[in-house]
Amino acid sequence: MQKRGKCTRVLLLAGYLLLASVSLGGITAEAIGFQSSTFANKETIQSSKKQIPDQRTSDVGIPTRVSTQTFPFYVALQNEHTVLLWDASKQGSQPIPIATDGKVQIVDWSATKEWIAYLQSPDPKSYSGPWYLWVSKADGSKKYQVDQREITGTPKWSPTENMLAYQTRDNSKEEGIVARITPKGVERVQSIFQQNEVNEVSDYSWYPDGKSLAVSFPQTKTENLHINQVFLDGTSRTLYRQMTSTVEGIYARDATGLVWSPNGAYLAYFEKPNSASLSADGVPIKVLQIHSQKTFQIGVGLAYPEWLTWSKDSTRLAFINGVDRMATYGKKLGIWETLNKQVYNKGQTDKVDSLPAFGSKADAPLLFLRGQEAPWPTQMENRPLVPGQRIWQLDQADQAKAITAGSSATADSSYSLAPTGRQVAYVRLQTPTNGSLFVKDLSTGKDHELLKGVTLSSGYYGSYLPSWIQIAWKREA
Repeated sequence: MQKRGKCTRVLLLAGYLLLASVSLGGITAEAIGFQSSTFANKETIQSSKKQIPDQRTSDVGIPTRVSTQTFPFYVALQNEHTVLLWDASKQGSQPIPIATDGKVQIVDWSATKEWIAYLQSPDPKSYSGPWYLWVSKADGSKKYQVDQREITGTPKWSPTENMLAYQTRDNSKEEGIVARITPKGVERVQSIFQQNEVNEVSDYSWYPDGKSLAVSFPQTKTENLHINQVFLDGTSRTLYRQMTSTVEGIYARDATGLVWSPNGAYLAYFEKPNSASLSADGVPIKVLQIHSQKTFQIGVGLAYPEWLTWSKDSTRLAFINGVDRMATYGKKLGIWETLNKQVYNKGQTDKVDSLPAFGSKADAPLLFLRGQEAPWPTQMENRPLVPGQRIWQLDQADQAKAITAGSSATADSSYSLAPTGRQVAYVRLQTPTNGSLFVKDLSTGKDHELLKGVTLSSGYYGSYLPSWIQIAWKREA
């Protein structure tokens, strides 16, 4: 029955792509063989958590420091009910809890690395909230509730300063707000959209200069799917409007997971249909060229914005292709080049890829996770979901090699590259959810174990998203 259901979903997905008249122009022959998957919407995520164990853990202890060596970064980490902060640069320091009630989810560090944002729900058993937005200083000395109203979606930090964009809910009305975080408190900057029954918003994302945001609106009976650029002075312009206007059957409804190229010339996104089930198993990955308003479909895949990353010079977009909601198999690294608009398959047979990330330097290599493909377990076992998963590097010559090493009894996950590219921090898992925080010196090849007892959530079918650990490098290391 499970196999039959899977086949039905794949057939429905293929039908959606045909109905949408998807153009595969610009995709090389080797890339056409890619399969696809997609990010589940709220309905799908809540449903999945009732059906399968997602390897979340509660009632776990605080991680303990096991090394006297110091490193120049802050760490925000969590379990289901606690957010902890740790200053790895201080001798003798230990993780300190800053939130201990209800249920929590770390969001991210601010651009200046001064503040960590996180969501907190007073209900310790609910995955659907209500969620409220908080920020804390990196040393835990100050924290504020940003807004008294319920928060929907994922708040996003400005790429240039301590400003947050977030979406509030008050009864049936929702509002997008930009607020500045200061040592004295929260200052409201601008309302970027109002949402109600007839005016919905799909997603939003900061422009690279921090002066505006892309805001996407869904296909409705009265409006075509479109993306606007909304400036902090309240003005806006249309970046893209889809020409088709159907709202019957299966159709492209939302543009989500918006990720700008650093030069602002391109916007990558996922085109999701009006079906939660189809969206959970594969959606088109598209790129909008801003000046021409032309879109390119580069593949299909799970709609995690963390699986889209641009090179510093905006010439390459790395992404993960592959259908089926399980993240433990069928997912391959792809590269789209802006110069020739071609896609190149960088995957390997029997290997599964995830979490690509270009470094912050212009000549930085591409890092990603790669391990042995593994079927989704019918019963959770006390071993990593992707045995032997390591951090890999794709250099400027397109040569791939592993930069971490270990046995198949462990798996590396949730990494962060230092700004200079000389060190990488990562979690090494011994089970699906438990492990240690390491730092690898890429010049000497030496690994340092820093914290034991680190907990991750395996997320939605092994995606490990949203992440339960966020690292902020203080200075170049």
